[in-house]
Amino acid sequence: MEGTVSLSRDGREFYEWLGIPYARPPVGNLRFQSPGPIDPWSDLLDAKTYGPDCAAIKFLTAEIVGEEDCLYLNVHAPKKAAIISGAAGTPWSFIPPDRAVRTSKSIARRLKCPSEDTEEIAGCLRDLDIKSLLGAITKDMRESFLFKPHLKGEIIGPTLEAFDDEDSFMMQHPFQILSKGKFQKVPLLAGVMADEGLSSAYPYLSDESNLHQFDANMTENIRRICLYSSQTSMDDRISEQIRDYYLFNRKMKISDAEEPSKLIELFSDCFYNKHISRAVDYQRAHANAYIFYFNMKGGPSNTDLMMSLDSTFAYYKYLATYYVKSVLGEAILGSHHYGTESRL
Repeated sequence: MEGTVSLSRDGREFYEWLGIPYARPPVGNLRFQSPGPIDPWSDLLDAKTYGPDCAAIKFLTAEIVGEEDCLYLNVHAPKKAAIISGAAGTPWSFIPPDRAVRTSKSIARRLKCPSEDTEEIAGCLRDLDIKSLLGAITKDMRESFLFKPHLKGEIIGPTLEAFDDEDSFMMQHPFQILSKGKFQKVPLLAGVMADEGLSSAYPYLSDESNLHQFDANMTENIRRICLYSSQTSMDDRISEQIRDYYLFNRKMKISDAEEPSKLIELFSDCFYNKHISRAVDYQRAHANAYIFYFNMKGGPSNTDLMMSLDSTFAYYKYLATYYVKSVLGEAILGSHHYGTESRL
């Protein structure tokens, strides 16, 4: 196969082989099936461009993008594992089996498929086009506990296999797997960004009625986002302690100048930071592991847009000014060219 030699941001060369097919495309009757072996190729494989993104719902806009034919591998050397803004055990990256079954049956009912027999459900959903299938859960994504914990919407994600056989992929929770050292012992670089929890806090910062609903059932909402117990008698006390730490145990108000940052901090810690830290601790027992917090602001960001609650015009003025400066800078200084051919 033919790959490329690319340059990192600091000018170091590294090798890439991109878009390498590793399994048969999971389309048609192969949807929901275990991956099958790829047909071999005899000619030189062009591995200089990425394969298509997998079919998915975009994080912020709920737009349906990508393709089902997306089982392609990207290889970079020298190799170092990197995780950013999430880990395998985050509450939004793993769905308990009971919730996965409940959500699947709910989707089947919405699409007028059988909703009890699992084989009939799979067969019906397999016959639908991917946009119809994903379109049935866009509302759930918008109202998921990641974005609006008080609405209790569901999201789609990995779950445990129902049967343990040669095709099984995951039979234990990701953190159980990590705790037993069942992972590649390679150097790990892990990190989080400033304001990771902003997308989750935004519905409460932009609409005070959402904030009041969150406040009215604080014990359950904090338990769900922070995953500290499973509805035990300690829930009320723990919720009060968490609320007191982040929100000073007072009724939340958007008008309070300090409130937005504390609410963002709560969501950042519960949805991202603590899980990244835990994953690094497991890895560090076997190999070098490093964690970073990235808060450099290089230009307009989602934070600027979401926090411009009173003056969207000011944000777009800032955005236009930034891009004009960027274009002028590139015209004056020139742009960089990356990529020369390499063969494996």
